[in-house]
Amino acid sequence: MIFGIFNLVIRIIEALIFIRIIISWIMPQNRKNEFVDFINGITEPMLAPFRIMMPLGKMGGLDLSPIVLLILLDVLRSVLFRIL
Repeated sequence: MIFGIFNLVIRIIEALIFIRIIISWIMPQNRKNEFVDFINGITEPMLAPFRIMMPLGKMGGLDLSPIVLLILLDVLRSVLFRIL
């Protein structure tokens, strides 16, 4: 039960990160859009620490922080699965 809740939360975060990645491809300019602001508002606090740790993570405009966060979430899910 508890693992199911954690798994659901992790899946939602992963989905929001993927949505943010797709939005960045479709709308690279910063247009004012409430949906984009909502997605960015939720995901930015999770991505910001990785951008600070990887200042060279932007290679040619490629931001690697979502990939690092997705890998970390997968590791977290594996650890929680073993614990719970």
